[in-house]
Amino acid sequence: MAMVETSVTTNHHHAITLTISNDDMTKHTTPSSSTFNTHQFSQKLLGEFFATYFLVFAGCGAIMVNMDKNGLIGQTGIALVWGAAVMIMVYTVGHVSGAHMNPAVTIALTSSKMFPWKEVLGYVTTQIVASTLACGTLRLIFDGTDDYFVGNVPPGSDLQSFVVEIIITFYLMFVISAVVTDD
Repeated sequence: MAMVETSVTTNHHHAITLTISNDDMTKHTTPSSSTFNTHQFSQKLLGEFFATYFLVFAGCGAIMVNMDKNGLIGQTGIALVWGAAVMIMVYTVGHVSGAHMNPAVTIALTSSKMFPWKEVLGYVTTQIVASTLACGTLRLIFDGTDDYFVGNVPPGSDLQSFVVEIIITFYLMFVISAVVTDD
């Protein structure tokens, strides 16, 4: 049985004490948090599909608008769109699928034993399909031609670009792993 006691101290502060016996705790335990986070694999894949599609559609769409409108959005605007898209999808489907949105994230979480191997193929396939469909949608909307490139061409050699990509990806994964593993 739970008992509540109230008292007033010498400096006129009120104190409330709640005493709960062990019998009350065993009768009315709440289920663990894992009970509330169980989603079907199809729900996880659907969440991952929407997150990846939105990320690629919004980010690459911002680049395409910027190209079509002669730099109207600018590099800062493009970066803000990518960041906002990631944030929105993490808050929207993160509790369902984890909002990986990138095969590198899925593989990194799996290699650190934070994600089951049996779901990797489904996640990576979903991410590839969603990003491809998002690019196809943008091509239809913006009437892209074969020579319409919406990326950037890094300065320097291919080897320099490859090394820069490895470093940037390392830091991306470092931050994601630090945030995900932080208790």
